[in-house]
Amino acid sequence: MRCNTPLMNSWHSFSPNGRWLVFSSKSRSPYTQMFLTHVDEDGNDSPAILVENATAANRAVNIPEFVNIPPDGLTGIDAPAADFYRVFNEATAESEKGRYATAIPLWTKALALNPDEDRAQTSLGAALAATGRAAEAIPHFEKAVALNPDSDEARSGLGAAFASTGRLDEAIPEYQKALELNPESAEALGNLGAALAQKGRVNEAIVRLEKAVALDPEYLGGQANLGMALLQRGEAAQAQPHLEKAVALDPRSAELRQSLGLALMEQQKGDAAIAQFRRAVALAPAFVPARESLGAALHHLQGKTAEALVQWREVLRLEPDHVPVLTQAAWALATSPSAAVRRGPEAVALAERAVRLTGDREPSTLDALAAAYAEVGRFGEALRTAQRALDLARQAGNAELAVAIDVRTALYRARSPFREKS
Repeated sequence: MRCNTPLMNSWHSFSPNGRWLVFSSKSRSPYTQMFLTHVDEDGNDSPAILVENATAANRAVNIPEFVNIPPDGLTGIDAPAADFYRVFNEATAESEKGRYATAIPLWTKALALNPDEDRAQTSLGAALAATGRAAEAIPHFEKAVALNPDSDEARSGLGAAFASTGRLDEAIPEYQKALELNPESAEALGNLGAALAQKGRVNEAIVRLEKAVALDPEYLGGQANLGMALLQRGEAAQAQPHLEKAVALDPRSAELRQSLGLALMEQQKGDAAIAQFRRAVALAPAFVPARESLGAALHHLQGKTAEALVQWREVLRLEPDHVPVLTQAAWALATSPSAAVRRGPEAVALAERAVRLTGDREPSTLDALAAAYAEVGRFGEALRTAQRALDLARQAGNAELAVAIDVRTALYRARSPFREKS
């Protein structure tokens, strides 16, 4: 027959009048699809015609049959499994392309057809989490875990959703269970490492993160979190290559560039650090940590206090109650060796705000306020404030700060303001 193909054809049926043949074939797919051919009065068959949309893309037509009924005798066929997998495939395609906003309604539609499909529950949870809706994702991951407790993907996703909503104590056991199910999961190792680092368990975190990047060197989350954990442990030189790799994988991340800048800054690599901070600010002008770090690098590494103050003032425009920047800016305005930079009244206003926000309990903010009072000639208040800062520093066991404040107190007693070295 002309409708025949070299590939597998099977399960054929004739129409009641003998003029049509329906059959299954793998000529266009690894799964059998349904084809029709017409047989004329002389017994010649036409080329095969594919009956499109007869099933989902990853499902087979097994035994196609003709139904001997009038044309209006069949108004519809209920095939929920085929409908579910058709929507499932559409949703999968959107998720694989990273189009999660488009995928979410498709996954919701698929679950309306079959709410007990754990893969669809997991995928909807992942799409919701990827669009910043982690709290909404949690019930879907929980449902997936209930349906399939041995799904490491569902458990890892549930852990990530818990972590995103600040529920670290619930996230860690889910990651651990995922790793019991799949010890070679770089994602679960990376997520567990990140959660442990957030809990302050940095040494445990680094062990997991090192294994994660060994399994998958291109894993962005693993490289980024390992770099940040090493930085957290004070190992800036070791953190640098991991953060550089993370920046190479995601060059438009302001947060990663800011972290790389911190690693470089810790190693006194001023120009390189400032370049990363500037790039981070350019990528995300409202990203406060990058501006704060850029200001600190300009001030401490290059002595460019005026430029630093530009960045810090912008931070305070974005976040007026940012205590570290209030303190740094007040200190620079009060103690700069350059008269062109010093602004005593502004320093007093910023430092007083920082002290109010910290409840008069932070020695570094009180130290900055004392310096600001001295700059405007209010030496009595400078002495009282410095003494309060000194007492708190000693109570906290911060001997280095206590010695520095004690030296400045002697200056204020002699009615002299404190100046940073140029």
